[in-house]
Amino acid sequence: MTKEQSKEGASRKKRVEVQEATKIAVNYLSEIVGPVADIKIEEVEIDANKNHWFVTLGYSDKTGYALWTPKYKRFTIDAFTGEVLSMKIRKI
Repeated sequence: MTKEQSKEGASRKKRVEVQEATKIAVNYLSEIVGPVADIKIEEVEIDANKNHWFVTLGYSDKTGYALWTPKYKRFTIDAFTGEVLSMKIRKI
């Protein structure tokens, strides 16, 4: 199979919709970080080639006795497989 045939096949694959990409990010955050409160979808975008979703989630993380601090994570998700490729700290 040539690179051109591979690209054509990829363009015909069904892309993960934005709703599914956000669910994947929320589930991944919960699995990796553990219990968090007030998960919010802050940003969602797809790259120029429409191959990757970028999902930024905001959430509260308990630190100290009763102090909740906001944190943000940015996820890169393969737009065709739904695989989480990265999770990074997002400074806002």
